[in-house]
Amino acid sequence: MKKGVTKLITITCGIALLVTALFVFNYNSEQLSQQQIEQALGDSPEDKLTKAEMKADRYEYFFKKLRDPVTNSIPRDIRRRELRYAKTLPSASQVRSQLKAKNPSQKLAPEFQWSLAGPPATGGRTRALGIDQRNPDIVIAGGVSGGIWKSTDGGNSWDLKTSNAENFSVTSIVQEPNNPDTWYYTSGEFIGNSAGSTGAPYFGTGVFESVDNGETWDKLPSTNDENTLFNSEFDFISKIIVSPVSGSIFIASNGFGIFKSTDGQNFGSSPVIGTQANQFYSDVAVASDGRLAAVISEQSFDQGNEPNNPGIFISTDDGENWSEITPSTFPSQHGRSVLTFAPSNPDILYVFTNKLDDETNQGVSFYKIDLNAGTAENRSSNLPDFGEPVGGVNTQGGYNMMVSVKPDDPDFVLVGATNMFRSTDGFATGPTSDSETEKDEFWIGGYAQANNISQTENHHVDQHIVVYDPTDSNRILNGNDGGVYSTDNITASEVSWNDLNNGYIVTQYYSAAIPPSPGNSRFMGGTQDNGTTLFTNTTTSPDSTFDISSGDGAYSFFSEDFLFVSSQRGRVIRWNTGLTNLDYVYPSQATDQLFIHPYTIDPNDDNIMYYPEGTICGGIPRLGISTTTIQAVLARDGRK
Repeated sequence: MKKGVTKLITITCGIALLVTALFVFNYNSEQLSQQQIEQALGDSPEDKLTKAEMKADRYEYFFKKLRDPVTNSIPRDIRRRELRYAKTLPSASQVRSQLKAKNPSQKLAPEFQWSLAGPPATGGRTRALGIDQRNPDIVIAGGVSGGIWKSTDGGNSWDLKTSNAENFSVTSIVQEPNNPDTWYYTSGEFIGNSAGSTGAPYFGTGVFESVDNGETWDKLPSTNDENTLFNSEFDFISKIIVSPVSGSIFIASNGFGIFKSTDGQNFGSSPVIGTQANQFYSDVAVASDGRLAAVISEQSFDQGNEPNNPGIFISTDDGENWSEITPSTFPSQHGRSVLTFAPSNPDILYVFTNKLDDETNQGVSFYKIDLNAGTAENRSSNLPDFGEPVGGVNTQGGYNMMVSVKPDDPDFVLVGATNMFRSTDGFATGPTSDSETEKDEFWIGGYAQANNISQTENHHVDQHIVVYDPTDSNRILNGNDGGVYSTDNITASEVSWNDLNNGYIVTQYYSAAIPPSPGNSRFMGGTQDNGTTLFTNTTTSPDSTFDISSGDGAYSFFSEDFLFVSSQRGRVIRWNTGLTNLDYVYPSQATDQLFIHPYTIDPNDDNIMYYPEGTICGGIPRLGISTTTIQAVLARDGRK
């Protein structure tokens, strides 16, 4: 590794100035493990940013990329107009034919041939997951921006089933219980998608059906919605269920409410419950006896003016009529809620809610409702909280929320936010200390129990869905922001997880980098919520994939002696090629960095970095003076 100083040219309001930095951290001579890397990066003061702050910054970043700078807004219906224009463009083969016809002797550049480089086993954000009720080896999963994937070997390998011409948003999936060759999935993510932002969320295009056990999929014609105007119940669908009794299909639509189809094709023009074009969130669940539960958010688009009849409701006649069962102590202001029946006891309903403007009990509420007894127990205070920085229930404003009940035990409950927690008594009791015994009992996934921002081995943060193996009630599959994971025994005293992301290619990339020297087959790139992946492109024996940044990976660069990676808000790290030493080399005195912040390395001297500040001077970016050296900043921040 080169010794000496690293120069950074910081672009601010004025003139650029060279500044210097010394090495900050030194580790052992052996390559760091993935856990050591996570722990090292987790010690950075900037990693104390809340996940909610990161999500907000991500939205702002994409909005700035997509907006019209004159109007400071994203043109309405721009995606449909973009696709319509793209259809008028000639294909590559047509262009080549036209050029050849004009000049037969002209030598044309060869057409690019693309193949998958990897990484081979890094998944991505997954809200939709299902196991074939007849064969647990058949699994269908959906990436929020990655399409439908099918596995026939229990998740050990995957095949993409979404056509290239189709929208790749998948938010919920369900198998028809009485006709199991038929599956449905929904599209459109209302909050949290990197392809969406303030003013430009990731629109869905409808409800899709497969009648051949997930091999091929077609959109239900009555649900087709190709524009990017928020004007349809099929724009953002967060949930789909099928009644095992009536066969009716129900969808929960953001902004519109709960809709019903009795023929598997049409969903009617009005919601069966909810106020059309008003409430932000709704959820729906069905019990084994056909009873339905729905929850409507108090949070609405016209907060405080338009009544949207929020609360919890039950229907005993397939959604035709609803009775309110909202507990009197339920939070008066609430956003997203998720709910589920206990499969073995349809009288038991659990409701997990993100509160608004109330941080008591970690800003959430959790209820067990007994429909037979007519009782509702507020068990919110029993949800685990093992302290800062990541030991509690953090829903990130409702982005990651799930609740699931073991099929053979109505008291065995899993609650997911950034972490996954379990209870064997439905959270009638909670942890009384932060002992290792208590953590093993309750804290089973997401961030690691070390509570240092590292992650549980073979698991990932931000939980979205759990499904149980129909042949083994101790085995579950879990979809989260890292992809698909399983455990063979959810009741074990210490739960161990299996990573099922080999070949499940749904990772969302911001950038990619290749080495400057020929013959070096390594690649790396920044991803949403999966750091910066480093891997070798080989189809026979793929190397392990390392995350060598943290959080949201951003821009990255190879040089002869270093690997430069960055994460949200412009935090740049320089590794040596053996991953045994790292330096924080960005100017922390810079301000107003973008969420995915640009910088570049001088190709002639990898000790020089060009790093722009985000300041806008009078609305126009200008150069400026930075007089604080990186060495001084490191000393000031306590990082030296």
